[in-house]
Amino acid sequence: MRALAPVGVAVLVGFAFGCGAGAPPSEMVVTPAEYDAQAMTETPLEDGASIDLVRPPQGGFVLFVGALVKNLEEKTVVIDGQLADASGALVSEDKRTVTMMASASDPTLFQPDLRSYTGVANIAVCPSTSPTDRYNLPFQLTLVVTEPGSGRTGTGKITVTPSCRQTDPTELALCQCECAGNYSLGKCGSGTP
Repeated sequence: MRALAPVGVAVLVGFAFGCGAGAPPSEMVVTPAEYDAQAMTETPLEDGASIDLVRPPQGGFVLFVGALVKNLEEKTVVIDGQLADASGALVSEDKRTVTMMASASDPTLFQPDLRSYTGVANIAVCPSTSPTDRYNLPFQLTLVVTEPGSGRTGTGKITVTPSCRQTDPTELALCQCECAGNYSLGKCGSGTP
């Protein structure tokens, strides 16, 4: 007859197995963040925050939106940035596969590679032929992070106000013109500040 292990040992062994590889993962927590291409940093966005409309190399104006993610298990993820108007209608969306890395200040927090704007969502906002302006008005920003291998997702959703805050008067005028309602080709001149 086999001797049974003492109760305390059985409990510890059971606990060790329960917390091993078979343990269910924690829920992914996603915080949308504004990416600054000049400083190569991102700042968490709070609900109701203003976010800069930026002119990327391809023209127009976009929102650069990064992600701060807790409880991430895969380092290559798909980020899907979506901007919707007050009615809930989708205005623009940008989906891309990016590599995440641990934050230098908090190893439990993951962020995209910040050395390039290609590592964050580039949500195109302007120009638009919509009759409604695309700046100084609230929009719903949704950022979905998906782990392709496991299919796990996390979502951050907040209200943001896209804003033209360029310091150069020519660039500011171009942003306000291209992001005003009823855009038409040639309306804003050559399109280069």
